[in-house]
Amino acid sequence: MFPPVRGNGRALFTSLRPPARLNTTIATQQRRWKSFNDRSRVVPASHHYEVTTPLAEKLKETGVFGTQARRRAMIKKERESKAEKVKEKEKNKEPQPPKEPEKKNRRRPKKKPVEQPEEQPEEKVEEKPEEKPTGDRTRVNIVDEKLVDDIISYLKPSLERHKGCDLISIYPGAGLFTKALHDAVEPRSHLLLEPDEALYRPFLEPILNEEGSQLIPKSGIVWQDLAEILTPEYLPNQKEFDRKNLNEEAPLNDTLLVHMNLCMHPKRKYMLFDSMSRMVVYQLLSSLRTSTLFQKYGRVRMLIWIPDDEKGGVLPRTVQQRKKQAIEGELITEYIGEVCGADSTLDDEGEGVKSRSIRIRPKQLELESIRQTLIRMKQKGFVTPKGRETRMMRLFLESGLPLNKPVPLTDEKAIYEKSFHKELATLREQYESGAFDTKSPLYQRFKVLRAYSNWLEKRATKLLEFTRAYDNVVDAYNKAFEANAKGRKKADKLMEKATELNETYNRDCDALPDYMLAQVTLMQDQLHSLRQPEHLGSLMSWDRRPYEPLPVKPTDFYPNMPCSLIDIQPKAMHPMLRAIGPGTNNAGDIFDMILGVILLSVREPIDKMLDQVWPGTAEGIIPLCTKLKDPAEGGSAVFGHGAIGARAANVPQLLEVLEQFIDWPFKPTYAELVGRLADEKLIDETAILSDGDGGGSLMGNNTMDAF
Repeated sequence: MFPPVRGNGRALFTSLRPPARLNTTIATQQRRWKSFNDRSRVVPASHHYEVTTPLAEKLKETGVFGTQARRRAMIKKERESKAEKVKEKEKNKEPQPPKEPEKKNRRRPKKKPVEQPEEQPEEKVEEKPEEKPTGDRTRVNIVDEKLVDDIISYLKPSLERHKGCDLISIYPGAGLFTKALHDAVEPRSHLLLEPDEALYRPFLEPILNEEGSQLIPKSGIVWQDLAEILTPEYLPNQKEFDRKNLNEEAPLNDTLLVHMNLCMHPKRKYMLFDSMSRMVVYQLLSSLRTSTLFQKYGRVRMLIWIPDDEKGGVLPRTVQQRKKQAIEGELITEYIGEVCGADSTLDDEGEGVKSRSIRIRPKQLELESIRQTLIRMKQKGFVTPKGRETRMMRLFLESGLPLNKPVPLTDEKAIYEKSFHKELATLREQYESGAFDTKSPLYQRFKVLRAYSNWLEKRATKLLEFTRAYDNVVDAYNKAFEANAKGRKKADKLMEKATELNETYNRDCDALPDYMLAQVTLMQDQLHSLRQPEHLGSLMSWDRRPYEPLPVKPTDFYPNMPCSLIDIQPKAMHPMLRAIGPGTNNAGDIFDMILGVILLSVREPIDKMLDQVWPGTAEGIIPLCTKLKDPAEGGSAVFGHGAIGARAANVPQLLEVLEQFIDWPFKPTYAELVGRLADEKLIDETAILSDGDGGGSLMGNNTMDAF
């Protein structure tokens, strides 16, 4: 609706870099609009092996880590040194005189007396050089001691309840974080499952010297090996609860704590999963519903290191990323917290987001999210270590905004941090000062960026206009529901007024082009996710985080890649979600399919998508799902373009849909539902095992143990 003044379409993505011969004093850092397949964007492999700590130096000296070229060079060097040693030994040997030819004796030889064998000196057996230990070169280890100390001090309030517990560490590696966690919780027993025993035993000796610690050379992510460990032989103090009784809640178990490191570089693919760590996290979340693996002992807390670029699957920061796996995590966990990770909402100081794959929200929404988080941190005693504040936290503290007052979300236009803003300001200043004129190649870039900025400004103005109109419709419905709850006579008139405003809003939205309508719908969902009732909290786990994550750098790890520590605390979930597999009514399996179908379209409201699950479903159960329209339960009565989609529905609303579907007299059997959705190609093997981000999506039983 508001095209750029000049240079729209393909012109925006043409080469925007000035010629190399231009004066470097006026050249500015510019965005690269190249494809992600461009080799120039790929970081050289050697850059992932920078040594910045003593522990990283020790890991490098093992010869296990490094690029294949570096490893080949080391092997070649070792072979050459061995060959030189052999040559030196041959040179040091004394030369023996040539033997004279023996004369032939044709007579019969005389018998010689038997002589006693002389004692021969014992030959010295050459000691073979010790072979260097081998191991998985893709494993990533935490090597920065300061980061580990900050994490433990940050988590200390929540670790107090685990004092004297049984601690299980899977893939502890070099053991820096494992040792700090061991000292913090002082476990009565500590099982370290490390398949590369020869490589990491020297690093783990300080832990193994502690009483109750035991190193088991098995892989903790191979469930057959793990099943042999989760037995009374290794965990005599743990008792399984009756998981067959679905009406009995799984008890909270603070006497068992699980820690694992799933970070690998490069990543390992497995089946439909683009990363082994994605698959393991998916299976760990699935085990919460089936009460298998560690969860057979109750609701067990898990601290998991994963690659930083995978955290968005379980802990999305925007409503666009709130897909099946994220919603499932909200259904079965009390919280999923990011203890530390790359500050991916905003990059380094003074820069905006560079990657087009990173989705960001307007700054107003991020400030409101951090405000709510700071209140929770203050209540629970979390204190951010000095120098570990995220950029958004610093922006909030420097802004002077009050902590006890919500940040206005629609008082001004949506503010997005774009990487070209700083460059545009520099070019404008240089142009006004006469550093270049209209004939300069820099002017062409300045003109394109200026046109793009003007277009974004007009789009933001129009978006604010529709956002305020949407708020007026929502406020009108809220007043009508409030009057109806109090039994006022004017409730019907208020409802009629709200309906008229809604119809006007829908007509205005019909006139918008598709790209603008998508932005309006997105803003509606973003606002709705933060405006949930106080007793429910914000919609997404990210906005309900118990603490702000600590920023990390790639060099805090070896090989150098940013990693995130995810804190998963299970909760007592709805009994229907645990009804999976034979011997149940398959309510959990049915919910998986319903959730998969209603998430196929983000613009369509839930009632329209439910008819794709089974004909007549919306007519049969939506009138009974009162929470979808009740503002007191996070619902909205707005219809048409302002209706709530599945990605903006909260947990109680989704559970109510499941309950009403199970109680619906005309519901299909589980087999009929599977047959219909498979025939309509609404579910298939790919949909079951992966989603748009490449990770697992459905929560079905994948532990090969129904109970």
